[in-house]
Amino acid sequence: MPSPTPQHFIDLYVAEIDKFKKRASIEDWNYVDILFQLTKEDLNAQGQLFTGSRIDNTIMESYLFVVVGLKKPYCPRGKFARITREINKLFPMPVMVLFKHGENLSLAIIDRRLNKKDDMKDVLEKKVTLIKDIHITSPHRAHIEILFDLSLEELAKKQNVRSFPELHKAWRATLDISALNRKFYQELSNWYFWAMDRVRFPDDVEKDAEIRNSTNLIRLITRVIFSWFIREKDLVPGKLFDTREMSRILTGFMKEENANTYYPAILQNLFFGTLNQPMDKRGFATEGDFPENQKHYGVKTLYRHAELFAVGQAEVLELFKNIPFLNGGLFDCLDKENDSGKVVYVDGFSRNSKKQAQVPDYLFFGEEREIDLNEIYGTKGARHKVKGLIHILESYKFTVAENTPVEEEVALDPELLGKVFENLLASYNPETRTTARNKTGSFYTPRPIVDYMVDESLKSYLQSCLMRDASMSEEDASAGLEILFMYTEKEHAFTAKERDVLIKGIDSLKILDPACGSGAFPMGILNKLVYILHKLDENNQLWKERQIHNAESIDYPDTRERAIADIESAFARNESEYVRKLYLIDHCIYGVDIQPIAVQIAKLRFFISLVIDQNKKPGDENLGILSLPNLETKFVAADSLIGLSRPEGGLLRDPEIDKAESMLKELRHRYFSARTRTNKLKAQEKDRDLRKRIETLLIEDGMAHREASRVAAFNPYDQNAHAPFFDPEWMFGLEDGFDVVIGNPPYVQIQSYSGKPEQKSWEEQEYKVWGKTADLYCLFYERSFKLLTKGGSLCFITSNKWMRANYGRAMRQYFLENGSLRKLIDFGDSPIFENATTYTNIALWSQAKDLKLKVWDLSKAYEASSSLPELLERQGEGEALFSPESFVITWGEEARIKKRIEEVGKPLRDWDVSIYRGILTGLNEAFIINQQKYDELVAADPTSAEILKPILRGRDIKRYKTEWAGLYLIASHNGYKSSTGMNVPRIHLERDYPAVFAYMKSIGDSIAHGTTKSKGKGLYNRDDQGDHWSNLRDCAYFDVFRKEKIFWLEMAPEPTYTLELREKIILNTAFILVGKNLKYILSILNSSVMDFYLPLISTEVQGNTRRYFKQYVEQSPIPDIADGKKKPFEFLVDCIQFGYAYNLDFEAKTLESLVDVMVYGLYFEAEMRGAGCYINERVAEVVQPFSNTDTEEFKATYVKKLAEFCGRDPDIYAGLIHSRNVRSVEVVLGALKR
Repeated sequence: MPSPTPQHFIDLYVAEIDKFKKRASIEDWNYVDILFQLTKEDLNAQGQLFTGSRIDNTIMESYLFVVVGLKKPYCPRGKFARITREINKLFPMPVMVLFKHGENLSLAIIDRRLNKKDDMKDVLEKKVTLIKDIHITSPHRAHIEILFDLSLEELAKKQNVRSFPELHKAWRATLDISALNRKFYQELSNWYFWAMDRVRFPDDVEKDAEIRNSTNLIRLITRVIFSWFIREKDLVPGKLFDTREMSRILTGFMKEENANTYYPAILQNLFFGTLNQPMDKRGFATEGDFPENQKHYGVKTLYRHAELFAVGQAEVLELFKNIPFLNGGLFDCLDKENDSGKVVYVDGFSRNSKKQAQVPDYLFFGEEREIDLNEIYGTKGARHKVKGLIHILESYKFTVAENTPVEEEVALDPELLGKVFENLLASYNPETRTTARNKTGSFYTPRPIVDYMVDESLKSYLQSCLMRDASMSEEDASAGLEILFMYTEKEHAFTAKERDVLIKGIDSLKILDPACGSGAFPMGILNKLVYILHKLDENNQLWKERQIHNAESIDYPDTRERAIADIESAFARNESEYVRKLYLIDHCIYGVDIQPIAVQIAKLRFFISLVIDQNKKPGDENLGILSLPNLETKFVAADSLIGLSRPEGGLLRDPEIDKAESMLKELRHRYFSARTRTNKLKAQEKDRDLRKRIETLLIEDGMAHREASRVAAFNPYDQNAHAPFFDPEWMFGLEDGFDVVIGNPPYVQIQSYSGKPEQKSWEEQEYKVWGKTADLYCLFYERSFKLLTKGGSLCFITSNKWMRANYGRAMRQYFLENGSLRKLIDFGDSPIFENATTYTNIALWSQAKDLKLKVWDLSKAYEASSSLPELLERQGEGEALFSPESFVITWGEEARIKKRIEEVGKPLRDWDVSIYRGILTGLNEAFIINQQKYDELVAADPTSAEILKPILRGRDIKRYKTEWAGLYLIASHNGYKSSTGMNVPRIHLERDYPAVFAYMKSIGDSIAHGTTKSKGKGLYNRDDQGDHWSNLRDCAYFDVFRKEKIFWLEMAPEPTYTLELREKIILNTAFILVGKNLKYILSILNSSVMDFYLPLISTEVQGNTRRYFKQYVEQSPIPDIADGKKKPFEFLVDCIQFGYAYNLDFEAKTLESLVDVMVYGLYFEAEMRGAGCYINERVAEVVQPFSNTDTEEFKATYVKKLAEFCGRDPDIYAGLIHSRNVRSVEVVLGALKR
């Protein structure tokens, strides 16, 4: 521009000047200029053939690059994003904005897409991506790599870049945060498993070395990465992580292979003696003889290991001098005295070498090397690279601000910690260890899902506040909240009274995550509430008034005055985001997890969130940094599924108990803001005394000794243990429950805890949804629902198996009888969780009755690239067909047809039939033999043939046919009662069938000696066996295999029912149906109508494969027609099975279509007759049954002629061709195509 001033830019390009000035923060601009416009011609001149094509609904013809110089060296990320959006609104092409601020540059990029109404126009997307704080003279290595990867030459090496949309897509992929996160996690994961066998920690508490090392390593990583994040705020000097500086100040640093100097001298002194000690109290513990050492014995906030430094203590003190005291519990040394006065070591911060932690220097500063981690990851031949932890961290750019849906920095943010640590935590969890080690991802809830669930939960709560306290209608409250929650500059639409109601509602809100893991949902809640409060109360005045009002209600005068003074001080500092967060954490947000280390990580994320909103102020007390609160009484390690057994009449009947409980509640609230180690220790001691007193009082008041002891044993300050129960009144001082319970509870089968005390404890809770084959999340639903306030809401993302699985029946009943389901989203097998196949749903469930339900089926519509609200709007609401039998989501006409099918048919379980599962051998390689082995055994002993029965594997069972592979089962049953009531004794293999016994023993010995590899416990010790290892497990229905029967696969993409007349046995991957009317039933089960119906009531596995379990198939509604009307169906089944058996596939398929149309006639008779497509009566006139004297040649000729006749007969042909135009048939076939 001729004059690069903000005013000249406005004169040239801006129409709505006042609006632009405000939103683009024009007062902060120093200068602005158009750098250049990049066109197709420019790029073609560089040797790239560019076109004006479109891709991903985007059309672009050029880029514009603008530079904005800012007056101040620091600019918050949100302001960068706002300025970028406002500038982009002025131009028809994408504008890349380069900001110059102080000694740094920041590059901002915004996405565009086609306007849905006018595809010749672009629409700005909300999200701005930033490469932030690139130092001009000494850029970070990660920034150099990112900018290099964005160069056209590099992009062209990886993908086609032939147009601007393709160029933009390539840039977007390069800047993809998820790819950056995956790369970092893989490096950190490799380091973690490499370090596992190379560290040593004290075993005073945990004797299992793997669990001990895992826990301590995760804790170490937690503390190091927290220190790395606050280094971004200049609160920790970078030289503490500098190799050359360490070589100068440490004795023996990296001198020997296992040199252990950096961890004890630098990191432990940083953690325990610096970050956990006020600045004016820092110093070294006395070193000397025993009496001198006793002076500081057990004091864990003084520096140790002076002998490891090559410099004097004064220089060491100077090294740590300008690091503020942070408090918060993260850096509490876990080496503690027990009740007997003995120090129990966990961290190993000790002068006693036997109790010291050993973490070699090379684990922090070692150069890159290759190691073998194939066994850990379950891979073969892979090559794994590792390097020191500090070198890993140096390779990446970190940001202390968590990314949001509308602004994202290309750097590692604190949310990454959750993803990383939940994966690492799983590596030592006995229930998930195998899964975690074979996958690089776990069940960490992705941020877009967290954002949606947080929004819906808060909207539900705040809507009820507005309707109750501001007399708003449901529609007005909902519309206002939609505007409030949107990430836009648009102001809220509420009146002053309504705003006050919202702020009061937020202040009184109580939210719990009962399985908080690393804190994804609590952090999501915090960030959204802060955003909402900023919109409602930009200057924080109303929020301050609410906090002073709360403080004035405190009973204890000293505490009340101190609380008010703290509020005035915090607000006076004008740290608006900090004080919003601080009081939200104090009053509103709670978390529970059974793993103490997970709780520690959740707290870490809150600490980082509080630190980012403070700026270092040299000269002020503690450098102007407010020390962090203590979150031990906000996030607790406990078993959420176990409650307290209270005596009749309720707890706390004795007034003395009331008094002691009140004192304890007040003490724990004060502990939140305790700042010094001395004050914290005093509070912990007083807490312990009060708990012991309460235990005595409870026992005297009628509580069982066991329960009273459990109550008193809960110590929120013990970071190494979890409580065997959860009680919000005892742990959080909350008597009325929670307004919102939110989370992603574990997906672990209860039976995986079989025989363990946990299972017994859960069963004793008498859950209504209990079932040994159920998952833990079922219990979480019921327990969490009971923890809600009246009108409160629960929002979970869990497996969707409960919607249709047999074990979910009790849970479906519970949903129907309690509260109201508000929203249910079924994702099917969509890839919600990275690198993990799960079948998930989101449920929003309220305590209030008779609320409107909305449901969506996204099983075929989910796209990770689209926002969830956008997907739901695009897909449209479905219709809920909910009953104890199944929870089904359909669309209007599908619901009508499902209802019609159920009205016409009688459930299969009500027919005269029985369903059984196939045989489970426990070791197929021992019990299943091929034809050659069969011949050998029969030749050796002809009686062997008596127990060698033809067997079908799952893959041998097809639709209307079987393909026997010449395999036999050694049918050494364990005895059973025959259908005639006779007791059949077990097979005595060694005595009666010696050849078979000798063969099986040779297999068993070969496995036992390791000659033959086999999964499981081998032949002799396998779980599934009878009275003797040579016998199959008990099977009460062994003789049904001799009968006429229907076989089908338990999992298949389509129905695979077939009739088997001869004796054949099947394995446990298939089912058997015996009884009457089998051929007629088979014709219905294999029809398109049942192919449409079964998916509505059954569960799907990956790849459009369905589960045809007994519990689903037995629900199949079969029309109960007269025996005479069944005959044509039975005759056609004979023809179809014959056709497939004798390679008449075309004819068999034609007759299958004929049966299909006849089945339509059964379910939709009126429609079929009205369309002239009803053929049942005509088919009955022409088909004839086979007779016993018919030859195969005659049958083949008949099948061919019948198929030909179908094409010639006008009535039948019309039905075959035109039935697909009947509306109900259209819907059935349309659903099958999806």
